[in-house]
Amino acid sequence: MYFIGFNIEGDPFYAAVDNWLLENEFGGDEDQKEEEGWGYMWDMYLESEFDEIPWNEFEKTGMETIIKSSNEHFEKVLEIAMSHGDTYFDENCKVVDENVFIDKVKSSSNCKISICDVRPDD
Repeated sequence: MYFIGFNIEGDPFYAAVDNWLLENEFGGDEDQKEEEGWGYMWDMYLESEFDEIPWNEFEKTGMETIIKSSNEHFEKVLEIAMSHGDTYFDENCKVVDENVFIDKVKSSSNCKISICDVRPDD
């Protein structure tokens, strides 16, 4: 699952993603989440699918990839993120629909998006 954040990163973003997963995928059952081995992917699956993007140019924390709007590949990565995103968060870590998310990005002259790829063990 891909979680996309607008102007958020780090612990607040991870907490929002973890809370969303726990509530929406596991009905609050933390044990089920642990048993299935859900975790953050260092290398997103998108990276192999869209290998024309120089993913190594972006900041990676091990839990998220951060792309600044000043990067020349921002528009393409945004397009990819929007076509694969499952859940979108605004700058306050609130879930928003994709139209609200894209409006925020398009109306900002300087922003960043953060992408988390979270999935169970294979």
